[in-house]
Amino acid sequence: MRGLDLEGKPQHRVRVRFFQPADTEEVYEIERESFPNPWSPYIFLQMHYSNPENFLVVEEDGRIIGYAVFTIKNNPFPLGHLLNLAVKESYKRQGVGSLLLKTVLRMLEEKRTKEVYLEVNKSNIAARRFYASFGFKEDRKIKNYYGTGEDAIIMRLKLGRQK
Repeated sequence: MRGLDLEGKPQHRVRVRFFQPADTEEVYEIERESFPNPWSPYIFLQMHYSNPENFLVVEEDGRIIGYAVFTIKNNPFPLGHLLNLAVKESYKRQGVGSLLLKTVLRMLEEKRTKEVYLEVNKSNIAARRFYASFGFKEDRKIKNYYGTGEDAIIMRLKLGRQK
């Protein structure tokens, strides 16, 4: 149930929590609306069972409105890899992605990770700008990364000084 703030405007209950298998359908729905080659529900469950502490969702009033999946590799120091981050279309540009990314970056820092990287579609200018606003730098291009002729840009961020 939504409350009202002091000016009578609706308040929404937004929180970040760990993914649970019961979230799969809602997460998959967001995935399908966000990406031309979506992960399958099985991949989401596999990510959860292999690293449950590295799979976050944002919910508002009990409904999933975004998610993030990341891993940490030790090679030779802890290196974060943001595998997937998406926000329900009707909630984009409302701070949900920023909330997710800030939470992921904080968790990576708490685990003594020195750097994080991600792949983003070269044509996804909005996502590239979003990550750049957090200090991510474009590193290199991977040709035909998505198997559709689309290239990916690797973006990196040294941890310990982001917003």
